[in-house]
Amino acid sequence: MLKIIPQQTRIICLTDYRILKGDAYQYRLKIAMANLSISRRTWPDYVIDTLYDFGGKIICPDGRTRWPVPCVAEVFGDPRWISYFLKHSGMKIRRLDRLEVLDAVFQIKHPTVHQHFIR
Repeated sequence: MLKIIPQQTRIICLTDYRILKGDAYQYRLKIAMANLSISRRTWPDYVIDTLYDFGGKIICPDGRTRWPVPCVAEVFGDPRWISYFLKHSGMKIRRLDRLEVLDAVFQIKHPTVHQHFIR
């Protein structure tokens, strides 16, 4: 008789807010985003596909509460900010909701790259 073993649910814990706002984290995020060669107009679609197709759980940095996946269109708004962020070395993402979404995307799609963001 064949036993069906349930697949482990992957759990992603978002990075702490203080780390997300740090210069080193955002610098590494910028490099990783640029290396993906995704246009600013297709970033929202890439994020939507990643978040809504993810079968695991995403939890807040406190480790206890489930992260409510936000409306990506509201979070990203006009995608011109992506171009500015990638082109200008001194620009940082100030909106925490954008940082959280991008953090979740990189943890889901590119976990080996993401582990270098918080070194």
